[in-house]
Amino acid sequence: MELKNFFMIVVLGFLVFTLTGCAEIQTDEVIKLGWVGPLTGKTAQWGEPAYKTAKMAVDDVNSNGGVNGKLFELVVEDSQSEPKNAATAAQKFINQDKVDIILTHLSSESLVVAPLAEEAQIVMFASATSTPDLTEAGDYIFRVTPVNKEGQTIAEELEKNGIQKVALLTEQSKYTLPIKNAFEESYSGEIVLNEEFTSTDLDSRTLVTKVKESDIEAVVLFPETLVKISELLRSIQEQEVTADIYGNAAFNTPEIFDLVDPEMNNFAFATLYIDETYDLTAKFIEDYKTNYGEEMPNKAHTLDAATKIYILAEGMAICGDDTECLKDFLYGIKDKQTVSGILSIDENGDADKTYIIKRIVGEEIV
Repeated sequence: MELKNFFMIVVLGFLVFTLTGCAEIQTDEVIKLGWVGPLTGKTAQWGEPAYKTAKMAVDDVNSNGGVNGKLFELVVEDSQSEPKNAATAAQKFINQDKVDIILTHLSSESLVVAPLAEEAQIVMFASATSTPDLTEAGDYIFRVTPVNKEGQTIAEELEKNGIQKVALLTEQSKYTLPIKNAFEESYSGEIVLNEEFTSTDLDSRTLVTKVKESDIEAVVLFPETLVKISELLRSIQEQEVTADIYGNAAFNTPEIFDLVDPEMNNFAFATLYIDETYDLTAKFIEDYKTNYGEEMPNKAHTLDAATKIYILAEGMAICGDDTECLKDFLYGIKDKQTVSGILSIDENGDADKTYIIKRIVGEEIV
């Protein structure tokens, strides 16, 4: 199924609701979507591909006539990987740009934007935001990425494999610390070494020396940035650490093959499940490669950025500019097939999806 056909089916399927009038039709010529995320800086590895897929989805919606005859317009701000910049962007969206919806990416940014969107009674739709701290953020706050289960998933995998002694290394961030907390609560084995490091301060060689000197069976890595992944893996390989390696979804990117020796021992990570054989998902992944000349990184979270656009197109085809109607639509999403997997949204605006374990075997992720 082509993207344009999918969107047309969505709009036609809900046209009857639009005609019966759950909401007043918008009077503006465009629907403004304020998008803020890290296009530069330490977390640009997450933000740049998310923006690209969001733009692809917006272009697809607009090429098929928009929503009720109105086109989506992306108003884009680069947070430069700094939450304070995301807050400034949100204030601009609300007070100057007069956007209809705010789109965020990453936990640290969503947390500072959420109270501003809630106060202004503007729907905020987040992706790659898994922090549990967003659950109570307000009635206008939604996300397509579920509350973090990576820590729990890794703990279950370790115990299934009989691994009872680990070293745990965690980068300090709004994304990774909840993963660590969930892992500590779920893992019944012994955490022999438990170390944290900041995004700007990591003596990886000294830290990995501690790992090598510890009596462990596996190393559990919870970084946020590709830079820290690179530093840690380089030191692990240089010091010939032979323990198995387990990580979070930050490892789910094509760049990992430049960092991991194919001869390394067992290497696994937890990530969100997406069905890459689903026709719409497969086409989107292929179109991304065609458009940008590269493989799509961090597929689950990157595709979530497109899912938000299509869901909003559905909801606004029904609701026009009626925000209360749009909220009800979002809260009502249950077991919905999307570009990034099966999605449900609960009474807190939180998403529900499945986490799985992937392994790096040679030069393939399986």
